[in-house]
Amino acid sequence: MKINSMKINSIFTLLLVAFVITLNTNLTFAQGVMCTVSGKITNIKDNSQITGTIKFMSGSEQKAKCKINSSGEYSAVVPVNANLTVAIENCIISNETYSLNTPSTSTELTFNINATPIGEGMLVGENIAFEPNSKVLTTSGKVELNKLAKFASENIKLYFRVTISNKDSYFADKKEKKTVVNGKNKKTITETIKADEQSQVFGAERLAVIQEYVFGLTPRKNFFVFEADPKFSKTKPKPVKQGKTTTAINNLVITIDKVR
Repeated sequence: MKINSMKINSIFTLLLVAFVITLNTNLTFAQGVMCTVSGKITNIKDNSQITGTIKFMSGSEQKAKCKINSSGEYSAVVPVNANLTVAIENCIISNETYSLNTPSTSTELTFNINATPIGEGMLVGENIAFEPNSKVLTTSGKVELNKLAKFASENIKLYFRVTISNKDSYFADKKEKKTVVNGKNKKTITETIKADEQSQVFGAERLAVIQEYVFGLTPRKNFFVFEADPKFSKTKPKPVKQGKTTTAINNLVITIDKVR
């Protein structure tokens, strides 16, 4: 039996085309539709050069990363239809360029980023973590600590100092009655608990709340220094009149303790 060589070639060509189409389709599904984002990194402090690697994150998952070249420019391939945040090691990204929402179709985007290099002692966060004379974390305090944990996971060379204060809270000396037992005899004495002592105990309790919350967010326990500022308000707060507000005091301060 004779086989037509032209038919064989035609069949082979069709199979090859079908294989290539299937392969490309599978790669498209596996990799997802992507777009290119590029731009320049600007050091808003003094316009000096920022080097290193830029990352695009979705939550705690890294979606893309690339090197920043000598002119401060970058180019990365990122997923479409994504809400991404920007991370550059040892840098704080300005709020207006911290996040990027990519379109639903493949395209090329220009996204310039403003950043500030981090140094020791630099303020990276502050908030009202507690209401006056309260040891219950506020919603805004939790948000700030969530940001700290995320920032710490993106910057593994940084150590943080977390300071809680009682400057918003009022303490005054108070007298307490105490029963003392001596054999069969009992007597009641009056002790004076100094305002300083009350503030130190209160600050330690607030600090324990902060530590427990942070340690529940990150395994990097050795990268945080926690301290309580012993200062407190010695002025008794006046009742707030209806329709008026008081000046809030930030009692949570986060700074860079060390850069390794």
